[in-house]
Amino acid sequence: MLPYFDILHLVLFPGVSLIRGVLPVVLLARFLGKKVVLDSRGPILISRHFIESFLCQRLWRLCDRVLVQSAYQQQFVSSFGGNAVYVRADVALEEIAPLIVRNLQPKIVVASDLEKEHNVACVIRAFALVKQKYPRSEMVIIGTGTQYRALQQMVERQKIHGVTFSGDVTMKRRRELFRESELYVNCSSVDYLSGATVEAFATGLPVLSTPLSGGSEAFRSREDTILLRYNDHVGLAERVIELVEDADLTEKLSNASRRTAEKYGRSPQRDAWSQVYRSLSRKTV
Repeated sequence: MLPYFDILHLVLFPGVSLIRGVLPVVLLARFLGKKVVLDSRGPILISRHFIESFLCQRLWRLCDRVLVQSAYQQQFVSSFGGNAVYVRADVALEEIAPLIVRNLQPKIVVASDLEKEHNVACVIRAFALVKQKYPRSEMVIIGTGTQYRALQQMVERQKIHGVTFSGDVTMKRRRELFRESELYVNCSSVDYLSGATVEAFATGLPVLSTPLSGGSEAFRSREDTILLRYNDHVGLAERVIELVEDADLTEKLSNASRRTAEKYGRSPQRDAWSQVYRSLSRKTV
């Protein structure tokens, strides 16, 4: 179908093989003289393997535009010669009815690729501390990845009860799990504002997170979210316990979450896509 179109918009999800799933399509599009937009929907990292690292950098340079989800990612891709454009993550707000969370058990939800850079192990260590004070605490971990089994073994070895690994789920099921939860936690050590995090805001969950998007989003701690230090499970546990014991702060953050999510409606992303398409149209190139 490529010969019948002017622009290829290729969405790259985490775990997709560059060699088998992306590079052949991009090369074919370039051979046919088409413009290529690579839409990266995950953290951007340089692999330790030389061949994968070389292919990733080459892929960025082959594409006319690389859409990324933070200002830092934009700078990073550009430093390797890619033409990067920052487009915020989006969510269909009309599909999500917000909750108002006040009194916590707590029930914690994590939604992330289970890779080292997302540091879900930090959340598990914090949960173990919270569990000591509030034995009825629960946590569900949504996602899969290379750390899946290691994290399960960590929970089993330390005999931490109340942790459920849901694996990879549909968007519908993820939203159901969000509505059954009370707090959303992100301990990622990479610059990446995921769609799941935006959905957590839209659901009305208080969000506890390490700094997102290199600070460019200007989240205000204790106003929009609870900002965490990187790899600080003790600090995370203290913040969770604080929210359990401060219903007013919890409710304040829950109300603020929906307003935060409104920054990420589909219209801003569609506008950004339109600007990219116009910049690549044959009439303006």
